[in-house]
Amino acid sequence: MSKRTIATVGVFLLFANINVAQAVNGTSNGIDISGTIVRLISFLLGMCGATYLAAGLWQRAEKGSETWKYLSISMVLFVFWNVIMAFGILLDVLTAQRAEHEIAISVDALNTYYAIVRILDPVIEVIVFVILLFGLRKIINAMRNEPWSVFSKEDSDE
Repeated sequence: MSKRTIATVGVFLLFANINVAQAVNGTSNGIDISGTIVRLISFLLGMCGATYLAAGLWQRAEKGSETWKYLSISMVLFVFWNVIMAFGILLDVLTAQRAEHEIAISVDALNTYYAIVRILDPVIEVIVFVILLFGLRKIINAMRNEPWSVFSKEDSDE
């Protein structure tokens, strides 16, 4: 456990390229290091949590109503959204590092990646929440009409 923690912190420090003076000031070329790390950790935890929830909801769909699959698909898309946002953090750090050091990434490439992230962010968010609301509406309707079918499948023999 401690080796994983040390490796994770080491990756973050290597990723952010922090030296002692920057650690004391808390910034690196306009990037708040602690805020960047907290955002990155939150997106990584969001990926883990949404994956776990998607698997649980899919399993619930296998045992009960098929409407749980809508919620599971929504959580899978939420994982994809977290990946896109973590990629956005990588772009922020690369932009700051490019300003400090000469990195071989061109400005046009960074602008293209930024445009892709800025377009995909709201589109994926809207799709996630529309599917989530649609799935919740179907579950609520099923709970009103046939509450026994939400958590357990009906046998076709009866």
